[in-house]
Amino acid sequence: MSFLTTKLLRTMILVSLWISLLIPGGLHAQEKHHNILVLHSYHAGLVWTDGLQKGLEQYFANSPVPVHLYVDYMDTKRNPGKEYLQRYSTLLQYKLRNLDFDLILVTDNDAYNLAVQHRDDLFASRPIVFCGVNDFHPEKFTAEQNITGVAEDLSVEETLDVALKLQPNSKELILIGSRLGATDLAINQDIERSLRRYGHGLKITTWRDIPIEKLQKKVATLKPGQLIFLSSVLTPPRRDGFILS
Repeated sequence: MSFLTTKLLRTMILVSLWISLLIPGGLHAQEKHHNILVLHSYHAGLVWTDGLQKGLEQYFANSPVPVHLYVDYMDTKRNPGKEYLQRYSTLLQYKLRNLDFDLILVTDNDAYNLAVQHRDDLFASRPIVFCGVNDFHPEKFTAEQNITGVAEDLSVEETLDVALKLQPNSKELILIGSRLGATDLAINQDIERSLRRYGHGLKITTWRDIPIEKLQKKVATLKPGQLIFLSSVLTPPRRDGFILS
């Protein structure tokens, strides 16, 4: 079973439990349907997001409870930054002004952060189920807040242990990625914590938000003993919205 499939399965179990416990009538309310807002951090066409959406649609197609999905894509990979998030939250508030939901289902960090930060003014304190959230801290929430989900924990140390076993003469680890999006920042924090035990024997270098053309030239100059760790997707400066991962 793939990582994406496993995460979806766990998320759907949580959604089912949430509907049965928190929505009046629960799983036995066959006479009514339930409205669920699905808020994706990224855009349609991104393999990761498309896989999540396909899994949700397949699951709810066979649900014993009639479910209506309202899907919105934040598109933060192609539009990073605080200004865009502020504009998007204003637009979303307008789009949802006449809608009411029983449950808010969010994928990845940007959507999770927006749902938590704007829960009262956008979502009327509805229950939130999340998946794919990096650097999650459960101690920040209580059961009364009606927030649950599936966090995404990176196997940083395990990955590096294998890499160093295969390349025992490595002296430097180069982290390539971004720091523009919420998921990027969370992944960076997770990686930095995991790398502390390698600090004495391995030089850590970070290459963040370097244009693709320049990055290609820098990578071409690397020598034996230098490892590359790709920590997040890269967005080349192209007009077609192409994402490199």
